[in-house]
Amino acid sequence: MKFSIALLFALLSCSVNATECLDAPNSLDPIRHLEKSSDVLFGTVIGGKLKSNVRRGEIAVDFSIAKPIKGNKSGVIQLRSPMYTHFAIGYSYIVYLYGSNEIKPCAMVIELMPAIESMEALYHQSQRTDVNFGKDLRKLLNHVGYKP
Repeated sequence: MKFSIALLFALLSCSVNATECLDAPNSLDPIRHLEKSSDVLFGTVIGGKLKSNVRRGEIAVDFSIAKPIKGNKSGVIQLRSPMYTHFAIGYSYIVYLYGSNEIKPCAMVIELMPAIESMEALYHQSQRTDVNFGKDLRKLLNHVGYKP
């Protein structure tokens, strides 16, 4: 009996990794993330690949910044991200950074649509009610006082 219980534990045990979100714990509120982050960037992924100098389990994407919503980063930067973060070349995103170019596991990333290249186009997308990101985007742009 003891052997079968030990065997059962051995067969059913597994390794688990957990992350505690200290920057904006358990929050899906774009304003809370804005207040806690060092940079909030609107831009487009223009390239990406797995590189030998990137830590295991991470990807690196080249991100062309259309407009910093918070912070002063500009141009093209390389973002490091966990493998499970979804990025697609040609799609636009709003990414929240916390002191580095690494997208932390709990950081907010708002996936937009392909190739939104201006703040005016971003604002018009925020007015849509038929897309998932509309409400968060409206809230964020209203908070920072953007209107075309």
